[in-house]
Amino acid sequence: MLTKRQKEIATKLLLLGVAPQNKGYAYALTAINLAIDDPTLTNSMCKGLYQEVSVIHKVDWRNVERCLRTAIKNAWETGHPEFWQQEFGRYPKKAAPTNANFIAVLAQRIILSQAE
Repeated sequence: MLTKRQKEIATKLLLLGVAPQNKGYAYALTAINLAIDDPTLTNSMCKGLYQEVSVIHKVDWRNVERCLRTAIKNAWETGHPEFWQQEFGRYPKKAAPTNANFIAVLAQRIILSQAE
């Protein structure tokens, strides 16, 4: 059963076009949840966030990085532009956000929405 926070993260991922059947979706859900609890994890992705996610999912951290990158890129290319504009308005249409930016922005948006 998903918590309220996990439901909010899942909803944002789905609206952005991240496909739930991709491993990157599960990794993004976990990574954003961890980044909400400790925003400093996004400052050191390889030694911080990817490691944490890899331990939880029992995979190599490089697999986490690759799957997240692929999920974000695919969602950027095929997702809902209006929702991307709402969440990531400062990004040009030519380039998807980096893994760190994607996770940090969504985590911060959820933190702010919980503070209201």
